[in-house]
Amino acid sequence: MLKSTMGVIGRRTSEAFANVIVGNTVKELEDKYSFLRNVHIKGTKYTEIFEIITIDQDIEEIEKNKLGTTMREFLENIILSMGKNAGYYFIKEIKEDLPFPFVESIKEIGVDLDFLQLKFITEIKEFSKFNIENHDILKNVFTTIFEILDRNIGRDSAYLILNELINRYNIIKQIINTI
Repeated sequence: MLKSTMGVIGRRTSEAFANVIVGNTVKELEDKYSFLRNVHIKGTKYTEIFEIITIDQDIEEIEKNKLGTTMREFLENIILSMGKNAGYYFIKEIKEDLPFPFVESIKEIGVDLDFLQLKFITEIKEFSKFNIENHDILKNVFTTIFEILDRNIGRDSAYLILNELINRYNIIKQIINTI
């Protein structure tokens, strides 16, 4: 999964950036999951000749559930560190990059990529639900009205009518503020 994650990040940004993001995330999680010290990420300069990621054999002794928890937290940290450049499509690309049997295997140990996508969508909807300001609503309403008028009666008439609506709105707003 590390290689797929690096590949997806590298396609969206650069291989060097992918190396830094994944390397930093692994380092961040090492204190919590000491077995991650067995994961070594090398520079991407000679990827055709050398393996970019090596994992010591000691990792085979880790409990599957603990590995699943670590993988899930790793993905969540990657998404957070990449900000708005990651999320639903990022997880989708990772899922598409992995072989289907692997996706099913990691699901059995608690890394459900479909669930992570749904979680991301839900969090975005919850976040955006509370970040709508009144001026955003008015802007969207006026933009929609303008587009409808523009299609039906032409741009010049749409400007005149929208200007009149905004003037009436401002008058009403002044009256309300004086009350």
